[in-house]
Amino acid sequence: MSNGQLLIIGGNAAGMSAASQARRANPDIDITVVEQSPYISTAHCGLPYYISGEIKDINSLTARTKEYFEDKRNVKVLTMTKALRIVSSSKSVETLDLRSGTKAALSYSRLIIAAGGDVVQPYSGKYIFSLRNTQDGLSLKKFIDSSHPMNAAVIGGGMIGLEMASSFRKLGMKVTVFEGSPAILPGFDTEISAPVERYLAGHDIKIIKSKASASDSASGGVDVSAGGRSHHYDMALIALGTKAAAQLAGAAGCELGAAGGVRTNLKMQTSIPSIYAAGDCIEVKNLISGKNVYIPLGTTANKTGRVAGINAAGGDAVFHGIIASAAGNILNMTVARTGLSEEEAGDGFGEIASVVSESASRADYYPGGSKITSKLIFSKTSGQLLGAQMMGKEGVAKRIDILAVCIQQKMKLRDIAGLDLTYAPPEAPVWDPVLKAVNTALLKLRK
Repeated sequence: MSNGQLLIIGGNAAGMSAASQARRANPDIDITVVEQSPYISTAHCGLPYYISGEIKDINSLTARTKEYFEDKRNVKVLTMTKALRIVSSSKSVETLDLRSGTKAALSYSRLIIAAGGDVVQPYSGKYIFSLRNTQDGLSLKKFIDSSHPMNAAVIGGGMIGLEMASSFRKLGMKVTVFEGSPAILPGFDTEISAPVERYLAGHDIKIIKSKASASDSASGGVDVSAGGRSHHYDMALIALGTKAAAQLAGAAGCELGAAGGVRTNLKMQTSIPSIYAAGDCIEVKNLISGKNVYIPLGTTANKTGRVAGINAAGGDAVFHGIIASAAGNILNMTVARTGLSEEEAGDGFGEIASVVSESASRADYYPGGSKITSKLIFSKTSGQLLGAQMMGKEGVAKRIDILAVCIQQKMKLRDIAGLDLTYAPPEAPVWDPVLKAVNTALLKLRK
């Protein structure tokens, strides 16, 4: 395709990565991005740190401006423009200018849907917030700065919920987290989630294991109902997760997967050949389980956007899948995981086993070190490493990345034990926590 019209719905991580790569792949193609908010190319993962005050200027979260893309990349960007309907038969998208109310039809040769995800937000009110995009961040920050809330409820004990609980605690608020499942941090096993819960309790973040609902109180603030009791707070943040914004794609005839996301092939092409999809609106393949999953992450959005942009512009690239590597900071503790949890590893790998180990982040004699707790999940039948989880105050993300490479390459424990990892007293002990965890697993494997 030497030229043509590439239209991209969505102007954040996946959409703008797609636009950049499409321009590199094809200097002649016309590229237009429609984005329903005033902002593009924003690092939404940085919003909790903007709320806590660690990041002072929200504009620093913008990687590239509208003007940059138009002047330097020759990409037309229509902000405050909502895509209403995709008409695949005529290769056009009906749009609405949210400023003027004007509707228009934009034609395309190729279309990339990068519509992102929608927050699960069953409750609304003056004192009830979510945190999905820049507007959410600005609204929440404005409320905190003007109203000075003393206490907050967080409904949802996943990574985002706990990161926001941490942000509120750093601001001096009393915080209660409501989690409807038996454990916080879904996707982590209890050997990690339980000590994280104790850590939070030690820092005055209360956990209540109960499904909760929230509504504005007549006297101001929020009433949260949980377990037959009512609790009052100055504000509430809803962090019940994200669902794929796949309505446009589905209505256009694109096939959706069991988890609700758009289904694509390795080239990010949907079931309609001229339409591609990327980012938080799609499902991706888990390379270990082989199943399609919906796990919205910024890393995946950028990678799938890149592949979609190259291919939609006539290039050739593939995205094989993920192994669900993720990390988060909770106060001054890092929690990270990669691969499968013990529950997820249930079928297809023979007998499953796991070990938990503890190691120092630095040489024992070097000051300032701390404990790293590791859990490894592996096949006792084959010795293949299937998953890893860690928590600690330093060095956790580095180590989980090492294990992510091992898992993605389907390495066995005996091979990982021979890795030549670095040793320096301020950085790592002679037996790195990765090697100590693997050697502990090998002892169990030999029994």
